[in-house]
Amino acid sequence: MKDFSAKLPFNLATKKPLEVKFSRLDLSTDSGLLLVKQAEENLKICEGIAHCLSDKREQHKVKHPLLQLVSQRIYQIVAGYEDTLDSNYLRHDPIFKIICDKLPRIGAELLASQPTISRLENQISKQEIKAIRRFFVDKFVQNYREAPEEIILDIDGWDALTHGQQQLSLFHGISGHQIYFPVLINEAKSGYPLILQLRAGNSHAGKGVLGLLRWLFWRLRKAWPNVKIILRGEGANPRFLVTNIDTEPSELYDNFYVQRGASSEHRIKELKLGIRTDRLSCRKFIVNQFRLFLSQAAYILMLELRTATQGTRLATAQVSRLRETLIKIAAKVSVSARRILVELAAHCPFANDIQVITQRLSSGQQLIFD
Repeated sequence: MKDFSAKLPFNLATKKPLEVKFSRLDLSTDSGLLLVKQAEENLKICEGIAHCLSDKREQHKVKHPLLQLVSQRIYQIVAGYEDTLDSNYLRHDPIFKIICDKLPRIGAELLASQPTISRLENQISKQEIKAIRRFFVDKFVQNYREAPEEIILDIDGWDALTHGQQQLSLFHGISGHQIYFPVLINEAKSGYPLILQLRAGNSHAGKGVLGLLRWLFWRLRKAWPNVKIILRGEGANPRFLVTNIDTEPSELYDNFYVQRGASSEHRIKELKLGIRTDRLSCRKFIVNQFRLFLSQAAYILMLELRTATQGTRLATAQVSRLRETLIKIAAKVSVSARRILVELAAHCPFANDIQVITQRLSSGQQLIFD
């Protein structure tokens, strides 16, 4: 418990004596998560994952429903709190309470603590993993208004360094470290991650890819029999291109292949640096796969948020920039008999942009698929 009477020992030369201490007011530094909650209202990503899970708890003893637990964990990842231990502090945060459908009263209706969140992760089953993987692909398909003529998919893997005794964390000769070797398949135009698959650390670049692609193509063709699917990938240290696309080599390379840098490699960079998908510290391999799925969900919500920034100063911002400018906003929260009031800083530098973004997200349309 914080000692609210203790003053922070600053030694600054100010015109009047300076006192700094923690406030007893109900404040939050993550009020921009309300935008992410609005994105979730459009996409139903957290809700979809929760529906893929089976709740084996005695329901009359349940304090935190599955949807709340899944949402809390994903929102924490969005806000940069990828460690489950952060739940012990954020369960008191008024904004987190609001977006997890709790009343933000001080000391009441607390969210889940770290042990509860960890139990959620560690009880995941193979059947639930398969259901979540299907959900992400089906979500992509269902939200197209009409069948597309063509889809461009990018595929790439990356090394996720490991530092413990995780299952299938193995030495990889090229990276020179103990790693996991996840693979990402995303749609090029929107950046939507269709598949984010965890692989053992000693996997080669093509390990398991054929099976994933067969399954993915089957599900896409089942929904859109006539769609043209183009796959872009990269081998290790390529010196030439292998393709069945009939066009001029220079045009193929300059106007098509090099675009995968923005649509695939930059996505991986955002996942690693912005979402921290490489935080795979659980002992069980299957639990770390579930963590990848939670990060995948967090990234989809951030893609929806970024789509809503078009025409603003943040239209091309990466995930980390969006978090710094839109999520990390201080606010005072109060509850009365009539309403919940969230007061933002009067001199917020992105106030006008937030007005535009909120209006777009509140339209009810799924912007990432528009």
